[in-house]
Amino acid sequence: MDAVDAVDAIKAASIAFKNWSTLASKERAALLRRWFDILELNTLEIAQVIALESGKPLQEAVAEVAYGNAFVEMFAGEATRIMGETMTSGDNTKQYFYLREPVGVVALITPWNFPHTMILRKAAAALAAGCSCVVKPAEDTPLTALALASTLQQAGFPKGQANSISPKAWMVFEDHQSRNGAPIVEKRVSAF
Repeated sequence: MDAVDAVDAIKAASIAFKNWSTLASKERAALLRRWFDILELNTLEIAQVIALESGKPLQEAVAEVAYGNAFVEMFAGEATRIMGETMTSGDNTKQYFYLREPVGVVALITPWNFPHTMILRKAAAALAAGCSCVVKPAEDTPLTALALASTLQQAGFPKGQANSISPKAWMVFEDHQSRNGAPIVEKRVSAF
């Protein structure tokens, strides 16, 4: 993987975002719930990947999977509760309306020590809010991200909705952006 792969992942997420952000929150919640169910069915397999690549005892890896999966379940419920607010000014002369809407493609950079939990904690929130994701897992634990990507496909998420890139591709992408004088992520993502 190289910088081109990182850019392609961001482009794919940007294309997917156009449809995902307009999907009814009830439908996003149903997909997140389906993802949770698939994650639960694959608990032992995912835990084995975590244990093998991070060196955690299998029992701890199983506990991490349960903890991470709970975030998907929680945000599946929260997806339908994202709404705006109306507030009146202090002097009752104006009304303010706050609308919560998806911001676009989000970059999820995760640590090695809780690869499953940190990806799910960030991805489930972003997906529930209507955003697309590009995940850069830690260099030491990239296989957990790939296992999670497989479960997303099984759940029926649209292609490109959440993408995982290798840590090396991300570093090449950052280096390329730095040399060109552009802000590393913000400017690149907003350009799509």
